[in-house]
Amino acid sequence: MNFSKLYSRGVTSMINFVHTKTKPINMFRGDSKEHAISIAKDLIRKSKKIVAFTGAGISVESGIPDFRSKGGLWDSFDPTKYANYQLFNSKPQYFWEMARLVEDIFSKSQPNQAHISLKNLEKHGKLKAIITQNIDSLHQSAGSSVVYEIHGSHKAATCKSCGFRHSREEVRRLMKTALPLLLTKENGNDKAIPVPLCNKCKAPLKFDIVMFGEELPSEIFPKVMNSIENCDLMLVIGTSLAISPANQIPSYAKSLGAKLIFVNKHETNMDYLADVTLKGNAGQIVPELVNDAKLD
Repeated sequence: MNFSKLYSRGVTSMINFVHTKTKPINMFRGDSKEHAISIAKDLIRKSKKIVAFTGAGISVESGIPDFRSKGGLWDSFDPTKYANYQLFNSKPQYFWEMARLVEDIFSKSQPNQAHISLKNLEKHGKLKAIITQNIDSLHQSAGSSVVYEIHGSHKAATCKSCGFRHSREEVRRLMKTALPLLLTKENGNDKAIPVPLCNKCKAPLKFDIVMFGEELPSEIFPKVMNSIENCDLMLVIGTSLAISPANQIPSYAKSLGAKLIFVNKHETNMDYLADVTLKGNAGQIVPELVNDAKLD
């Protein structure tokens, strides 16, 4: 199976949705926070099979910058170079210049109240799964047990040449002892970047994340699709819904009858799909939804 199937399903879903659309509640369009929160809480109370779909915005309050906003990661690291799988194969120095900074940020981050609230929602028996685009593993650190990381994670590094798997702790050790490889940049300046090598075959390592130009992890596709197809409410939190095919997940859930609650600091091009769109920080809004929803 391939995640690209979500695209065709999502397009069909959006076409069908045009004919079933009802007036949504949207704080970006003038609806009051009190009214929007009240409707969202009611949806959560009535739902029995909730799935959360999360993006970088949920982890910003944990000290992890998102990718696309001003001051985000892509402002400092051009993704066509630093997150390009084809370029990694010839110049892994680009990836490791960025990965060292990201790993340092991850090592200092802790789950925030949004992550913890989703764990509490699972504890109440309502949240059945989290589908995340994030690679920070903060959902697991918060205690959530069913997490599908569709863009991989920093938890390990599996050698692309021989398949030998290195734990995160081992990769961190290798990062400290790796020999530098020279990288000549466009401005003509040379920079020495240490690149960890596989313990078995000495090929350059990378964390088990999905780079641009690399296939999404097909082994979790059936579980992801099953969770989408069986949910009655999807919480879409901290994602711009700009990356295909993952951005088709909410529309596919909607086409199957699920309600949608969006929680974002900024509008998205798919807000029209949501039954309720909430404006603000995930770390403030998600706890308000979950902890005060009288779930018992």
